Amino acid sequence: MTAPAQLTCSYTTLVNDVGFDAFGKSPTSTDVITDQVVSAVQASQILRAIRKGLQSVYGAYRWSFLRPKLSINTYGAYSTGTITVDSSGNVTLNGGVAPADGGFPAYAASGGGLMVIQTAQPPTFYGGSWTVQTQTSATALVLASYAGPAFTAGIPYSLCFNVYPMPTGYDSFEGEVTFPPGPNIRRRPIQRVDPIEIRRRLQHDAQPRRPEMYALSMQIFDPTAGSARCFSFWPVPSHQHTLEVTGTWSAAGVDSTNIYPLGGTVLAAVITEACLAAAERDIKGMDASHPDAVHSRAVGPMLQAAIQRDREYGSADTLGVDHGHRGIAGADWNWRQLGPIWYDAGGYTGYLPPPG
Repeated sequence: MTAPAQLTCSYTTLVNDVGFDAFGKSPTSTDVITDQVVSAVQASQILRAIRKGLQSVYGAYRWSFLRPKLSINTYGAYSTGTITVDSSGNVTLNGGVAPADGGFPAYAASGGGLMVIQTAQPPTFYGGSWTVQTQTSATALVLASYAGPAFTAGIPYSLCFNVYPMPTGYDSFEGEVTFPPGPNIRRRPIQRVDPIEIRRRLQHDAQPRRPEMYALSMQIFDPTAGSARCFSFWPVPSHQHTLEVTGTWSAAGVDSTNIYPLGGTVLAAVITEACLAAAERDIKGMDASHPDAVHSRAVGPMLQAAIQRDREYGSADTLGVDHGHRGIAGADWNWRQLGPIWYDAGGYTGYLPPPG
């Protein structure tokens, strides 16, 4: 026995629905485009209507399915072996004491690296931090705008990373960035500051420690790939940390390879109606006031109902334990006659009524 068809929408169903409604075309086997039932111009119009329909749904509300938990994994400071540095900022990892893997860590080539040099070298003490411009080999780096002295003898160093790109598929985030300070300790937020503040603090203190501040900034714009945001931290992370925040997905379209739209499981009818409404408007030239524009009039109420349902899914059923105005359950006996009652397993049930 075969499983019943799922009540969702996909690239194929959207193409077929828009193709039939706009042009009266039905597929012969798969869809009206791959079956060449419609012309190239009609195919382009169908895909444009689908794209606009998806944009109208995703842009109408802050959907809960577009805001999953996002993890940012930092790299620990790397200081194995010693380095030499010439006056141009060319760094070489000393071969005699190279780490077991034969060089700098592989992620050193990903960008965002910061080389911290702090050494006592007669007659003066020297300390500084420099951005890694590029990695030329497993044991060689080039520092950007290096203005320090040359070190011909092996010196200690710390290679750390304070800039991290936004994970693939996300365009921003919301809420607090939190980290676990230790085992069995609740996560704590770190302070958000301006990117200039991060750079200012790094100039005075680049020693790796646990991050206390972060900034979100735009990376250099690439016209071939668009813009992207990145995180920067201060202090520079000294260890591997997993920071958490609520991310916002970059809503994507659908095509013959990526066939399912985001939220299509619960918003199938709304997405389909929005695409048909876009086809009515752009292909048939009918706005919502036209007597035959049934989809343009239907999509509004359907979208409002979907938004209300998503709000209900994302709302709390309870506001949590009432701790009183001192924040400690049962601490103020004048305000609260009795403390909270708990299940044997630890679940909160409520307060007993005052005596009498």
